[in-house]
Amino acid sequence: MVMAFVTMVSLHEIALGHRSYFGRRHANKSVNASDSLDIRIKAAACNPIDRAVALLGKTRTGFMFEACERRAEEVLLDRTVFALGPEVYTGYLARLDAPAQANERLKRTISTKAPRDDA
Repeated sequence: MVMAFVTMVSLHEIALGHRSYFGRRHANKSVNASDSLDIRIKAAACNPIDRAVALLGKTRTGFMFEACERRAEEVLLDRTVFALGPEVYTGYLARLDAPAQANERLKRTISTKAPRDDA
């Protein structure tokens, strides 16, 4: 098997807590189960967080949860690994290395003047 790093992932598997993304501990938890997470931060670091919380009308906990969840998804999406057979991997590399094929949509896009060109 050849390992290829590709930035695509099944969001369905992430949402279900698939083992390859979250490890064994979370894979068997029910959908309604919850954990607690306690963090300690300096007062100075709370100031911008509290200002953002006030602007959004959220709780600090809700705001922090959303920020953590968003960052976790970014990390997971960046590090997704697909195992490909040698033939598929060779074909994948060949498509990446091949020159772009001209098509009508690409030609139309290239020939269209940008709005800033009229100014």
